[in-house]
Amino acid sequence: MKKYDLSLLTVEDFPEGFRDVVEVIGVEAAYKLCENFGGNSIYAPKSDSITKRLRDNSIKRDYKNGASIQQLCLDYNLSSNQVRVICSMAYLRQMSINEYLDESE
Repeated sequence: MKKYDLSLLTVEDFPEGFRDVVEVIGVEAAYKLCENFGGNSIYAPKSDSITKRLRDNSIKRDYKNGASIQQLCLDYNLSSNQVRVICSMAYLRQMSINEYLDESE
């Protein structure tokens, strides 16, 4: 198979509907994407879904260090219910099932 000088590729060599991707990730990365997934439909998740675990860990750490629910809501742009759920899940994970059952009586 003939090899081409891929350094000569430009954004204009890609289909028009794909050029916005090329401009974001670069010509070389876009070519690799096409090489590996070309012809397939691929799903790109929202960045928030990728960093959710990091966000939640940060909230738990801040809460452990004394941040109030209200402050966490402001800092992370979340509702108080969302922050409480994140913090309570962390609390429940730290407790054994026996401790949890004893507290609920």
